[in-house]
Amino acid sequence: MLACVTACSFAPAPVQGEDVATDARGRIGDGVMPSDAHVDAPPGAQPIVVDFAVVADTTMDPTNMTSTAFGASSYLIVDGSPKGGSLFLVDLTAIPTGHIVVDAAFHVWTTTDTGAQVDLYRVLEAWNETASYLERSTGVAWSVANAGPPTSSDPGVLGSFVPAAQDTEYVTALPVAIVQAWVDTPASNFGLTIQSNNSDGARLASREAPAGRRPFVRVTYYP
Repeated sequence: MLACVTACSFAPAPVQGEDVATDARGRIGDGVMPSDAHVDAPPGAQPIVVDFAVVADTTMDPTNMTSTAFGASSYLIVDGSPKGGSLFLVDLTAIPTGHIVVDAAFHVWTTTDTGAQVDLYRVLEAWNETASYLERSTGVAWSVANAGPPTSSDPGVLGSFVPAAQDTEYVTALPVAIVQAWVDTPASNFGLTIQSNNSDGARLASREAPAGRRPFVRVTYYP
C-alpha cells in the first residue's frame, strides 16, 4: 500500500501531531540528523513523493527468546533492560532502478507507553515475521541475537528519536545513500531495527495498528 503525490514541494510539511525537528536546511527529522539525509534535486526536475507502508514488522522479545507472537501484534516493544528491539521492512521496488533518491524519512507512532531515546540501525540479514530474539526466521538463527551488530545489523546509528509523548508521530531522516542502495539493489534491503540502551522502553504502533497510525517510509525521488 502506498500513496503518491507528484510535482510537490521538496519538503512535505509535517502533519498535525508530528513531533519533528529540522536542521538549518529545513530537513525533517527528530534527533540525530544523518550527514547525507538529503541530496540536491536535478535542475528543473519535478519530485515524486511516495509513502511506502511497512510490509513486515515484529519485536524480538528478550524475555521469551523463542517467541514469534509479535508478528501479528498491533504494537511493538523497544527496550534496553533487558535489551530487545523491533524490526521494520519496506518494499521499495516500485521505484525504478536508476531513479535518484533525494530525501527519505521513517515515520512511526507511539502508543500509550512512552520511553527514552531509541536508535535506528540498518539490518544486514534477511528476516520475516516469524523472527524471534534468537532466530531471523523459523529454524534460521541470527548471526548475533536480537539482530545485533556487526553481522546482523550495521553498528552505525542511522537516526534517533525520543518517544516521549503518547499517540504521537515521530519522523526520523534516513541516510539517502542507504535508501538509494535499497532502490538500486533490492536484494540488499533488509529493513531497519529500532533498539534502545535505556531501561525506559516504549511501545510503537505496528503495521497492524489502526489506519493512520501505521509505520511507513516517505521517499522523495526524481526520474
